[in-house]
Amino acid sequence: MKVIFSEKLLKSIPKEKYNYILSEIKEFYQEYVEKEFNIRNMKHGWSVRRIIGTTNIQEIYKFRVNIKDRILFTYGKYIGLREEFSNSIVFLEFCNHDSQIIRARNINSTEYIEEKFDEQIDNIYCDYKYEINTSISRVVSINELIEMAEDNDERAIYYLNDEQFDLINRDIKPLFLFGSAGSGKTTISINKAYILSNNKLKVGYFTYSDNLVDEAQKIFNNICNNDDIHNNLINNKQVTFNCLNNYIIRKSQKTSIVNYEQFEIWINNILSKNINNKRVKLQPRDIFREIRGIIKGIIPIDWITIEIEVEKLSSEFVEYLIRNKYAMEKDNKILIKNACLADLNTKINNNIKLYKNKFMQDLDTIYCAIDEYIINNKIIDKQLYLNLPNRYSIFTYEEKVIIYDIAQRYQQWLESNNKFDENDIVRIALSKVIIEEKNKFDYIICDEIQDLTELQIYFLLKLVNDKNNILFCGDFNQTINPTFFDTGRIEAIYKIYNGMSNFKERIIKINYRSSKSIVRFANKLTTLKIYVLGKNKRNDYFEKSVRDSSGNIRLIKNCISKDELLSILKKRAYVDIIVGDDEEKYSLINNSKDNKLVFTVSDYKGLENEYIIGYNIISKFKEKWNEILYKNINSNNNELRYYFNLLYVLVTRARNNILLIEDDFNEELIKYFKEDIEVINEFDYKKLGLDRISTKDEHYKKALRLERKKQYIQAIESYKNADLNENELKQEVGRCEALQKILEGYYKEGAEELLKLKEYKYAMDSYLKCEDYLNVIKCGILGKMSYKEIENILSFIDLDIVDYVTERRNIIDWYEEFKKVYINYMEGELDLFSKNVDSIIETIDKIAIHNK
Repeated sequence: MKVIFSEKLLKSIPKEKYNYILSEIKEFYQEYVEKEFNIRNMKHGWSVRRIIGTTNIQEIYKFRVNIKDRILFTYGKYIGLREEFSNSIVFLEFCNHDSQIIRARNINSTEYIEEKFDEQIDNIYCDYKYEINTSISRVVSINELIEMAEDNDERAIYYLNDEQFDLINRDIKPLFLFGSAGSGKTTISINKAYILSNNKLKVGYFTYSDNLVDEAQKIFNNICNNDDIHNNLINNKQVTFNCLNNYIIRKSQKTSIVNYEQFEIWINNILSKNINNKRVKLQPRDIFREIRGIIKGIIPIDWITIEIEVEKLSSEFVEYLIRNKYAMEKDNKILIKNACLADLNTKINNNIKLYKNKFMQDLDTIYCAIDEYIINNKIIDKQLYLNLPNRYSIFTYEEKVIIYDIAQRYQQWLESNNKFDENDIVRIALSKVIIEEKNKFDYIICDEIQDLTELQIYFLLKLVNDKNNILFCGDFNQTINPTFFDTGRIEAIYKIYNGMSNFKERIIKINYRSSKSIVRFANKLTTLKIYVLGKNKRNDYFEKSVRDSSGNIRLIKNCISKDELLSILKKRAYVDIIVGDDEEKYSLINNSKDNKLVFTVSDYKGLENEYIIGYNIISKFKEKWNEILYKNINSNNNELRYYFNLLYVLVTRARNNILLIEDDFNEELIKYFKEDIEVINEFDYKKLGLDRISTKDEHYKKALRLERKKQYIQAIESYKNADLNENELKQEVGRCEALQKILEGYYKEGAEELLKLKEYKYAMDSYLKCEDYLNVIKCGILGKMSYKEIENILSFIDLDIVDYVTERRNIIDWYEEFKKVYINYMEGELDLFSKNVDSIIETIDKIAIHNK
């Protein structure tokens, strides 16, 4: 039987009692199972009693933890859970005499106090409500719940509400699933992968972040482990979880990608003076966004004319194209009108008997020509870029001329240094995938789709056998990272490529993360966006909060020094400071000698915390907000939507409280949000809810989370705040400093530092990026890896490891350790071979006896 825990229960237990109360619940449940699910046979000490007078839920019970503590519970059938959960215990809430129940007065008898205490519980909870579809409920074993308390609940399985359950069980495909921040898109996508794996489908689950891949894998494994019906081993083999870039690196057989951090170093060192001389204020991140998302990452299928030599197509097909005005013939070439591709594809597929068998090879020839164009053209044509409609870029024509020039120099720098960015890597991988028939997936799931370029999405389409078997999850309102993303563009590309059908769309609007006040603010922001920019039917929707906490959103004119502002973080792990862009970030942290724990909105993507301080988020972009609030529009809608998205992502990173600190108030903004924002005049820690001091353990856990998210500079500050001993701090900080160097492209230096720290796995990854295979093997040996594991890591290159190491045995001091590892491997192989030989001999003997 599965156990359900409501979030109300977990939130209502005081931190100091958390493990104790969970242990008592565990003991209660274990006895319940031992007594064959018969409450009456359990020990009297639990004192299980029914809540008297229950009306909204048919039956609610309470059991006694001790004199002052009670746990409320019911059964799934009483709150409308699906059949598989109908007999499950649902633990609802924790009741404590001191903190939640009015204390009985003038009573000396302990027994009498308990009796009154139970009466008070009945009075308070007799009309208790628990709406399963708008509540957060977790499906876990007791052991897992206690373990999750130690590692940030990463492996929690949530009870799916009716809408979520319907989405994973209905065969809606291909599906675009839109949802707000914290709406459960990831939960749906992982459960969908599990359902598909039960049907023996090979599923490729992709996301943009390494950390999100790890979290998804953990949740999936937990779902498998909690399923008593299906074969867990089969499930785990059917689904592979992939960071998209890592998958593409393996496919392309390259070792590393030039990322934003490396681009920023290059552009600051090489091009910054050129930009300033042009008198155009461009920030590296914005330039990178334009190059990555548009100049190098866009798929221009519907903007280019496809030219194919007449002789490559059948004469019947050429005649068909011209007769139906899909193409024209010129100079022995067929010029296919790009706007007609979707219609052409659809008509051929819809008329299987008439066309498909005859024209399918011709259609394949067209798409091969498209693939060839995409692979060979690393940046789009300059005039095509400059003449794109305004909605495709936030930049003026003059700025675009400069950015295109930068893009050309950037591409030259990459090629002259044998470097590749993620769009280059995709093109290399694409050239390999299009000729593969094997190793494709039966179903593709991609989370956080808005973080991908069109080229990366096109690559995903090439990985699936049936182009209908696709689930894309994302939120257009969170498009702030360096990419250009437009749902309509993706659908157009898909329609051209697939022909037969287009995406189904579903929107999930429940926000499980943020407090009611934050969701109310986000909805008010959406109302303003619709008023100013007009409604986007796919992406402008209103959310519903299910959190019990109301939270606060406050705004204060900047009356605190930068040093004092940064010092807030030293003692409060539950707080993070977010600014609008890199310029504002460096302005803030450059005034601090030892605190770099500040994020841009882009940095903070994928993170969250209890309390967010937004610093000059409005003031930094005052001119743009004036355009918005006074409707004096000079910018294009796409640019203004970007600033709406910045503010939306900022506020939805907070679970409970937000403080906006602004140098320059905008009176119209205050007026518009007057019912949602409390304007305050003094920085009072207690009134602002900043009086709680975090424990060392809270700072340490925060540091671990930041390190997993590759926010190494901020992780270092959190490790310092955790007050570790000297050796521990040296190890944690040294590792993060080395990993930051690797992030910036200094692979060799970072690897050497990690090797000294005995961080062999990290060092191995970095040596791999700089193609230092000898040190890759060394790290594997020193890290106690098996020979087979090392061989698998180097499987993408043609390398005989034994010969490679043996030839260099005179220059390495770990050759003896290598010999031991290899001998151990060979002994295992010989043992396996011997068993196989014995089995073969036994089979031959049986056959021989039978023949006699």
